[in-house]
Amino acid sequence: MDFEFRPTWFDVAGNKLVIGFGTKNQFRVYDVGTWEYETFATESPAHLTFLYGDKIIYAADAFKGDIYEYDLRDGIHAKLPITCQHSKMAFDRENGLLFTVSGDFDVHVYDLANEKVIAEFGVEGERQHKDIFFDGNFLHARKKIIDIQGTELSENEVARAYEHPQAATPARTIFDNGEISVYTAYIDNEYLTYVYDLNADANIYEIRGKASNACLLGNALFIFDDGSDLVRKIPLE
Repeated sequence: MDFEFRPTWFDVAGNKLVIGFGTKNQFRVYDVGTWEYETFATESPAHLTFLYGDKIIYAADAFKGDIYEYDLRDGIHAKLPITCQHSKMAFDRENGLLFTVSGDFDVHVYDLANEKVIAEFGVEGERQHKDIFFDGNFLHARKKIIDIQGTELSENEVARAYEHPQAATPARTIFDNGEISVYTAYIDNEYLTYVYDLNADANIYEIRGKASNACLLGNALFIFDDGSDLVRKIPLE
């Protein structure tokens, strides 16, 4: 898939794929069975977009830090009572937890079902490292892996001890569900993205480029190539 606007994030769940465009006041929802889509207008650019049942959670303003919940059933945009600095947030869909960043990297864990903050903690690190994301299994913040109480689990963003057939430096795990793991690696002066079978301890796909996130839907893996702005669909059958 390619797009007329540059996507900043995507998410896949429940036979839907949502794309946010950081320079446009809109997000787009695809039916992954037919690839028909509908575009939804927002008051400001939608930087991060997450699917949560019949709702879209999105960060709408990089400066104000507003977070909205859009209901696909009634078309209502509702502002959540939390904010995120510079559109920095992560989402654990299985547990309905939203991780937002404010101040000098203070993380707030917001329970969407119960509509309340259930934990707050700071993450130490270099000031330029401000990203936070959830790979499906592990929470990443400031170039390290932490748990939802803020305890450091790894001093880098590599979640697994990947067995690799050639000299490589794994850079970052971007997806992990305990069976399949996706990571980027730096080899011979270029970035490559690998799909790794954890049961077989082996790479099963190689993609040229540095992917930024990935999602699994059924037996298909969707990977966003940040360099080419493409969403790739890889069958795992």
